[in-house]
Amino acid sequence: MKNRYSLLLIRLIILPLLLPLAATAQNLSVRSFSQTIDQTANLSENLHKDLNGDYGGMIKVYIAASKAAFEGLVLEQKKHGESEYWVFMAKGSRRLKVNAEGFLPLLVEFRDFGIDKIEPLRTYVITINMTPAALQSEFDAIDISSLTTSQMVQMGENFLEGKNGIGKDYHRAAELLKAAAEQGDTRAMALLGKMYLHGLGVECNHTQAFWMFRKAVLKNEPSACNGLGTIYLNGYGVKQNFNEALQWYEKAAKLGDVNTFCDLGSMYYDGRGVVQDYSKAAKWYHKAAEKGNAEAQHKMGVFYETGRGVSKDIKKAVSLYSQSAEQGYAPAQQDLGYCYYQGMGVERNFKEAVAWFTRAAKQNHIEAQWFLSSCYENGLGVEKDLKQAISWLQKAAERGFAPAQQNLAIHYAIGNGVEQDMSKAVSWCYKAAEQGLKEAQWRLGLCYEKGEGIKADAEQAVEWFAKAAAQGHEKAANKLKEMGRDLTGKPIKPDNRP
Repeated sequence: MKNRYSLLLIRLIILPLLLPLAATAQNLSVRSFSQTIDQTANLSENLHKDLNGDYGGMIKVYIAASKAAFEGLVLEQKKHGESEYWVFMAKGSRRLKVNAEGFLPLLVEFRDFGIDKIEPLRTYVITINMTPAALQSEFDAIDISSLTTSQMVQMGENFLEGKNGIGKDYHRAAELLKAAAEQGDTRAMALLGKMYLHGLGVECNHTQAFWMFRKAVLKNEPSACNGLGTIYLNGYGVKQNFNEALQWYEKAAKLGDVNTFCDLGSMYYDGRGVVQDYSKAAKWYHKAAEKGNAEAQHKMGVFYETGRGVSKDIKKAVSLYSQSAEQGYAPAQQDLGYCYYQGMGVERNFKEAVAWFTRAAKQNHIEAQWFLSSCYENGLGVEKDLKQAISWLQKAAERGFAPAQQNLAIHYAIGNGVEQDMSKAVSWCYKAAEQGLKEAQWRLGLCYEKGEGIKADAEQAVEWFAKAAAQGHEKAANKLKEMGRDLTGKPIKPDNRP
């Protein structure tokens, strides 16, 4: 049994060396899919209607991916915790496409799981397995009780963080770390505390997380000190206490926990529980950046770009974005691409911009998808390709990026790169308008006024014109005047003066 474990562990370590492209060839799979008696979809804040006014249903998707995207008749998607997504779908939906970086897309046909279609005001649950199939059967054959505590922790952390070439699998991580924690391992307790705190592979339980961290800090486990800081900072299961949070974070920092450097930087940056101080924020992020933390490197890049907390230095910003981007941090890849796109701190280079936008876009960074779409549409750094432009634009729009939704609406309205379809144009324009884009509100008002892609409705037109005018949209204000309305949409009273 030990030999079998050793073989599996070796494979987990050398897999990235032997199969550098394995991650892109891995398949997602459905562990379970069912309708539940959960009434989440019926809560007032979760009621979603399509353009016909019909209520949809909601799918809770559990997938250990920091960024996942869903396609189909999706009304909206929201991230709810680190591994839970709420996907609101139109009634009658029969399939859902799941996308996660490093894995092939997964098309879930509902009928394969005994569900004909999505019913209105119903809640469903899908659990997606991300563990590479080649390792699943070998893991299942392992007798956990035969492993040493350190082996349990190492393997559990691999599954928790997706390390050493395997996909994240919170359920397997929980199984291993629980066993190690029962044997008194403080590292396992701290990791398990994190899982209870965020509901990763276990039911979210802030009280359980608190006690896991408390046990581990008795032996000065740095990440457990960080965990207690997070609990007190946010009031998770305890009364919110900024002083207590600061004390635990400072203790974790003294013990060398790099993630805590970022947490302290965030507190000072936002002025949360402390006096806002960009200089102190930069100091903590700088310490983390020096340790190679990608998030901190990116944040320091932002500091140098904006001159907050440090002297403005665009070239240093670009250097830090580059360091972070090379580690695969999507926000840094996007910002580095933007620097090349604008010629900020570097010579303008659309080809380089496209390269970095592409890396970030493939990690579902919506702004990168938006810029990449623009590059393909205008032939900047790549050969002009409307099909690719629409594809990336659609991805950003489906993930709720309002400028992309508005632009996609225009494409459908004029038939540029897609078949002209005013009903789809109105649908995307409506989504952007609801997010407050004044241009989209103005265009939606025109659609209601003229009955293009939707039934004509003068009052709806006035309502959307008024919303746009309230944000300073001049054409919308003039339209209201033409319709005999003031800037709020109310009828203008006749002048009764003689």
